[in-house]
Formats: sequence, structure tokens, C-alpha cells
Amino acid sequence: MVTLIELDFLSREIHYGPYSRYWWELPSLPNREGLPYFPIRIGQKTYIYLNERNFYITIQCETFSNIASSPSAAISNVYEKIFHNKTRYSGLLVMGWTNEDIIKKLSKSIDFIPISVMVGTYKVFLYSVGSSDYTPWQNAGDGYKSSLIHSFGKKVAVFVSKIEKQQCILQIYQELHICKTYIGTTPDDVWKNSGLIQKYKGQQLFGLDDQTIQQILYQHRIPTCKPDDWNDYKKIKILFDYHLKRRTIANINWHDFFVTWLQEKITIIELSSRLESIYPVAYEFTDREKSAWRSFLRAAGCTNVTPWSQEESEINILFTIMIGQHLISESRKHGRKNGYGAPPPEKPIFTRLKFKAEMLNQFDRFFSDKAIINMSSYKSDTSTGLPTLYLQDYKKVLWERFHEQYPNGIKRTSFMTRLQGGRYVYKDNLGGLCSECNECGYEVFGDIRILISAHIDDENLKKKLLVDCQVIRRYMRRDYSKNLQVSSSGVAQHSSYISHCLKFAFGSCNLPHTEVCNNCENLFLFLKNLKTYLPSEFHESLNNYKRKLISWMAHHARKTYLNTYVQVSLDELDNNGAVCIVDYKMKILLQTVLKTKQEWFGKCDWTMHSILMYTKDMENNQLNIQAFDHWSDDTKQDAWFTASSLHAALNTLEKKPKWITILSDNGPHYHCTELMIIMGQWKDWYQIIPKQWIFLEAGEAKTAIDSHHSQISQAIKRYIKLGSDIESGEDIEEAIKNITGTHVAHLVPNRSTGTITGIRNFQQWTWPVEGENEGYIFAQVMPEIGTWKKWLPNQITKISKKRTFEKPNPTVSDHTEPTKLWKIPLLESQVINTEYNNEINNYNTLGDQIEQTNMDKLAKMESNTVFVLGWALKENQKFGKRDPIKRITPQIKKLLEIMFHSGTANPRQKMSAQQMHTNLLERVENNEIEADDVPKISTIANWISGFSRQWKTAMAERSLKEEETLIS
Repeated sequence: MVTLIELDFLSREIHYGPYSRYWWELPSLPNREGLPYFPIRIGQKTYIYLNERNFYITIQCETFSNIASSPSAAISNVYEKIFHNKTRYSGLLVMGWTNEDIIKKLSKSIDFIPISVMVGTYKVFLYSVGSSDYTPWQNAGDGYKSSLIHSFGKKVAVFVSKIEKQQCILQIYQELHICKTYIGTTPDDVWKNSGLIQKYKGQQLFGLDDQTIQQILYQHRIPTCKPDDWNDYKKIKILFDYHLKRRTIANINWHDFFVTWLQEKITIIELSSRLESIYPVAYEFTDREKSAWRSFLRAAGCTNVTPWSQEESEINILFTIMIGQHLISESRKHGRKNGYGAPPPEKPIFTRLKFKAEMLNQFDRFFSDKAIINMSSYKSDTSTGLPTLYLQDYKKVLWERFHEQYPNGIKRTSFMTRLQGGRYVYKDNLGGLCSECNECGYEVFGDIRILISAHIDDENLKKKLLVDCQVIRRYMRRDYSKNLQVSSSGVAQHSSYISHCLKFAFGSCNLPHTEVCNNCENLFLFLKNLKTYLPSEFHESLNNYKRKLISWMAHHARKTYLNTYVQVSLDELDNNGAVCIVDYKMKILLQTVLKTKQEWFGKCDWTMHSILMYTKDMENNQLNIQAFDHWSDDTKQDAWFTASSLHAALNTLEKKPKWITILSDNGPHYHCTELMIIMGQWKDWYQIIPKQWIFLEAGEAKTAIDSHHSQISQAIKRYIKLGSDIESGEDIEEAIKNITGTHVAHLVPNRSTGTITGIRNFQQWTWPVEGENEGYIFAQVMPEIGTWKKWLPNQITKISKKRTFEKPNPTVSDHTEPTKLWKIPLLESQVINTEYNNEINNYNTLGDQIEQTNMDKLAKMESNTVFVLGWALKENQKFGKRDPIKRITPQIKKLLEIMFHSGTANPRQKMSAQQMHTNLLERVENNEIEADDVPKISTIANWISGFSRQWKTAMAERSLKEEETLIS
């Protein structure tokens, strides 16, 4: 229980100054949407009782004592020093910022509570209001102030936009000092002068385009009325009280001034003479009083049309027609230029048409097709926060395909404009997005190019071979998979080309293949010709490259086929089922989010497991999606973490489905014996039938979960850019909790070695719960391909090796509630590569009609020897198989530690992974160790990284303990 001891005060310089955005918080309460900010009061003091100790937390400012950067850090650091326990507590909780009563007390007696609005990815924070009726300022006026965060000089800065003394001012603050100031006449003008954030208008960056801010300005604006309202005494009395009452004498018949003028037919009057009629004789007006009358009359709809200045004459001519000063100024310019009485200039007519919602949906649907784009799971567009989309082809080709598919859709210019910049990126070389594509594709072609450049002297021949290599690589990467035919229901289609027939590739086609693809055949001819140009010592390498490239083609075949089962699974949804897509977010590190996958390996801070759960709303014809993100300090990604995360998500659901289909990648944390056995227990544990688990092929952004992870990365980047740090798991929750449909929680997995032989070869798994096969585990090499492999209950028991698989019981914090639900409309399934062969039914008789000479010619093609029945199945692959885990033996580990410590003690003896490997090989020659026990160089390098980190941590803890001992 948290108790508020002292409320204390607000500081105008701090809470309504340039850095005020850091001194207001949004409440962390259920149903917090729409709740206003509350202030972080200087001197606020709270009390909480933890572990039989009293803790007092106070907010200080401008002090030099030991201060923590956040309440979470303050209480956790003190708690650790007292109890030597790294338990972390929520700063929001200990400050009372999750207590509604305390928040009400903190918000009491405040004149103005700031608000924030989003302009793209920028949060515009309005902390002071001033209003006017000046249209170019969107009714803002003197005293209006807002701020946003942006980089300046490669450093984070606070950009303050304000209106002062009839000028728009932009001030840039860094480290509490103004480092740059810009001045303009309008918000657009001042931001244009700065040259910064030019993608948005100045009015947007001031926050003036937002409807909420306009409502606030309306409430604060100077009262006005029109001449038609002059008879309404109550309305015009408001203007009198605001402008004139305190600046003139009492008992004047000011309302009669307006009524008389309104009854007259003339619209122009001279002010001074008219005022004399309602004031005492010989009354002398002060300048302040005259200025008040002019303000009063302007607010009442009058316009000063006096052609001379006040210095030239005391006479003021007023006009009652409502026109703006800008129009009068432009009219004067037009008169001086063209002569008074000249006709007004004709304005150009602009016709703008909005896109129909159907057209926009067509565009979005087209660019959600995996045949069109590759979605990045870690890069996103900074302006929209949406994941980057890598185009699979040139824009011209994509337009032709789009226009063919949607002839009545948006036009070519609009199509090209929407593809400019932003999230749509064309990149020819996408190596690194998928490890198998990189290893068996891009690296192979890279090595071939090196061989050609280094060992062929004829420049013309070299140039031709390099061009051929590039053409073949492009075909393999971008065009080969387009020839593979899969129906929208997930059925592999027959093709007369042997290398394009998916049914043949998966071993289930008995129809003849009468054609050979020239592009595929060119690959083998190219490698064959290379052998005639290169020395014989490279022939074995070329054979190895050939096998790898065939594995790459098989990878494309499996990926194209399996990707259709995401939509197929969603199409099978009903009111009783759910589809879960699961994946691990690459590890989240302190303070920053890294950019490429390779940089994540070996890092140990937090891991996150995500679950997207799809359910179907039949009444509204839409899919409801819930995202469950579980973060943990335990970074070991295995079957037990996965099972614990699924358990936490299922227990959160108010209405549990009767059956679930799960889709994931084929990583070892999913595609493993333990998890397949655990899934067989779901019917007893959760009363949910695990309908099937489909393992998708490795690749970049297979499903919407990669888009979700991209949004997480963007949210964390934005959280850091706004000045916050990722120092605890709670910071992760705070950064991502507002993502649509997302529930976030802290998970501590519950962990309790036999394996299923050839488990990697099976892509579809299911667990019958009734009938004669109840208790069995079924697996298939591919969905709808081949026969089912069965494991009987006694075989499962034997594999388990007496281990007990109990229902997970992880420690899970309360899930955050999403501020917005994630819903998507149901779309009609799109057929992938829909060039169906209408003559399939005639193929049984076609073989008898083919001439023997043609069959002999086809048989000589290398494609017929390379592509054998079932060539794309994993069980027939020589590359791409996961090697069995081989751990470093204790003896080898001891030797590595000795070499490591020798280098630590004497830097001259420091050894690299290569040198350690060489040292071990020397010991093999001396019969000190076995050759099979020597790990690979990459394994040694990973061991060095891990052991070095552990050693540094151990030494740091040891030093701290020694210092504490000396102090005590």
C-alpha cells in the first residue's frame, strides 16, 4: 500500500517551461484512454512498506545528492543494497502513480493541464495556450507554446514552437540552453526557415492542425461576433466586458452606438465623431481607451479602412463587412499595380478527387502478397512506423501486374507516387535476410564471381561470364519461385516443366513432364562451361556449388508452398477455433535497438516471445487479433519457454477456443521433441485440441508477427529518442504497451535427452484426441504431401526416457490491456501463381502421344538427372540440414580456459579463435586429445565471447564485494 505524505508544489519554469514534457505523466490505470496528464510535483513524497522495511521516495530538482533517473531505479537500487536482491519494483507503483486517489490529489488546483497530440511519429506537447482570431495562426495567439523532440546536430533536442509579440518563434534547446532561434510571421514560415522536418507543415508541428487543440483554442479565444449579432445584447455584452469595460468610463450608452449604426443604411462611419455622441461633451479620450475601442470594434466585425496612418490623421473610417486584413492588403496591391477599379484576378480552379476506400484496399491487398514484397522484421519507416517492404520487382513491372489484376484501380501516376520513398524499397541483393538464402545462394554466386575474376584472363570472356552469373542469380532469386504453382486452398499444382512441378518436387507426381525450363537448364550449362575455363582443382568446388544451388531452389519450393498455409489456416477459422502465429523477438538490449540480425547473437539482456492469436468474428466479417508479448530476463529460448508463454496467453483469454492451429518457423525452440510431446497433453491440461502445428520455411517476414516485431522495434526506438532508457523490463512494457491489440507481461519460464528421429524432416504435426489413434503423434513431410508418420504411445514413452512432462506453471505478471483493438476485415483468398494447367486431366494419355525422339532429347537434358522425384524434400537434401548439437567436452573447455587466462595475464600470449584451434590440432598430433573432440573455429569464437562476458561480470562483482568489505 502506497501512502502520499507530501503533495508539495508546481514550478512555472519547470512545469510550464521548455522541458515541461518530462514533468507530466499519463496515469497507468485501467481504461486510461482519454485520461489527462498529471504533474510530477517537486517535493512529492510517498511511503511504501516492503520486506519489513519502510521506504520513502521523494522527487528532487536541482540538487547534487545521489539521484536516480527513474522511480524504478531508485527503489530497486536501494532495495538491492539493503537485501542484496536484484528484485525490481515498479516506479509507477511506489510513487502512487497507479493509485487513482493519489493522482486526483496531484491534479488538484491546476489552472491548465497540458495535452499531447501525434504528428506522424512526433509527439507535440502543448503546455501553454494563447488564442486569437488570426486565421494564418489557426486561432492561436500570444502565449501559445508547444514542444517536440527531434535531433539537431546529431543530438536529441527539444524544439519549442511559440507565439510571442505577434511573431512565430522556434527555439531549439539542448542541455537546458537555447542553441538556435528562428523567427517568422506564421508557423509555416518559421519552420520553413529552419529547414528542419520539412515533410510536415509548420501548422502541424505547432500542433494547430489537431482538432483537440482547436477546441482548447476555441475555449480560450477572444470573443467575437458579427454585425448581425449586434441586437443580441447578451452576446455583444461579452465583447464589451472583455475589451472595453475596464478601460472606459461607466454609464455610457455603448450598445446604442451599435444599434444606431445597424439601423442606418450606410456601412462606413468615421469613428471619432460617432463616439462623441455617446460620451460627455469635451470628453478627452486616452490612447489606451481608443485602442480598447478599436479592439472592441474589430471583435464586433468592423474593419479599419482608413487609407492613412494614425500619425497622419486622427480620423478612423470603419467598415462593417466581414473581410480579413489580408484581403484588404492584397486589394491595395492589386489597385496600385493595375489601377483602381480594375477587375479582380481570376483564381485558378483546382479539382481534387479522393481515392475510394475500395481503391486503397486494393493497393494494400496487392502489397501484402509475398510474391510482391518481402517484409522486414527489424526495419521500419520512420514517418509511419510501419515495417519496410522490399519490392520483389521493378516498379514498372509491379504496375503492369497491379493494372492487370485491378484494371479499375488507382492510376499509374498515383501508384508510382505512393511507392516513392517511405517504406517501399527496391533492393536487388537481399542476402542476410534468410540464412539459407545467404549460405546456399548469395555466398555461392559471390564465390563464383571471385573465381571468374581471379582465374580467367580473357577480358571479354570474363565479362560475359560475370553477366551470365548475374542473370542466373537474378532468375534464381526473383523469378524461379514465380513459376511454382499453388492453389489458394494450398494444393500443389502440376507443371509440364520438371523443375517447376511442386508435386514432383515433393514426391507425389506420376504425370509426365514434357518440357525443360531453359532458365533452369542454363544454370547447369553455366557451371558445366566453367569447368572448361577453370583449373581442375576448382571442379570439386563447382560440384559443391551446384549441390548448394539445388538446395536453394528446394528452399524456394518449400517456402512458396508452406507460405500459402498461413492464409489457408485463417480461411479454416470458425467461431470455435483460433490460429496462433508464434515467434521470438531477437534479444532486446540496454538503451538502444540494434539494426541487423548478426549483432544480436551472443547478447544477454531480455528476450521476448510473441503470440498473435487470430479469432473470427462471423457477424462483423472480420478477424480479431490479440498480441501477447512475454519478456523475460531468462534469455534461453527453448521448448519450456515456448510452452510457458503459450500457457500464459491461454490463461489470459476470457473465452478459450475449442481448437488451435499453430504456425511458426522451424527453429529448434519450436521444432523439437519436447514441445511435440507437450502439445499432446493440451487436451488434458487446457481442454483445447491442438489441431495442427505447421512449421514454415526459414525466410524474412513470413507472417504478420514480423510486422508486429517491427512495430515493437519502432516503439522502442521512439521511446529512446524521447529521452527514456531501456534499463528494465518495465521500460519495455512502457514503450510498447500502446501498440494496437497488444498485451505485455513479464514471464519467468517453468523448466523441468531423447529425440524423435528425423524430426526436422516433418513440417506438419497433429495430435488425434479421439478414435483409435488417440494418444498418437502424427507428422507429415509437408501439408497434404506424403503419408503420415505415426508415433505410438509406447514409443513416445520410450523417447521421453522416464521424464515427466507436467503442465507449465510460470510466474507471470498482469498483462497490460491494449488501448486499441486490432481488427482486420476478411479478404477473399488470393490465388498464388494461378497459371493452372487446364490439360492435367489429359496427361494420363499424353505420354502415349509423345514421340520417342523427343523423349530421348529431353532425357539428355541435365535437369532430368538433377531433378529426381522428391528432390525438394529435406530428407533428400545434402545441404541445409541442422548438424547435431556437439558440445565442448570438459577437457577441451579446460584447455581453452588456460589459453584464455594466459592471454589475460600476458597480452603478448593472447590467442584468437584460429590460434586456439591450431593449438588443439597440435595436441591431437601429440595424442593428447581426440580429433573428434576439437570444436570448429566458429564454436571457439562463440565460446570466447560468452566466457569473456562471464569473466568480466565475475571480476566486477568480486571488486564490488572487496570495496564494500573495505568500507565496512
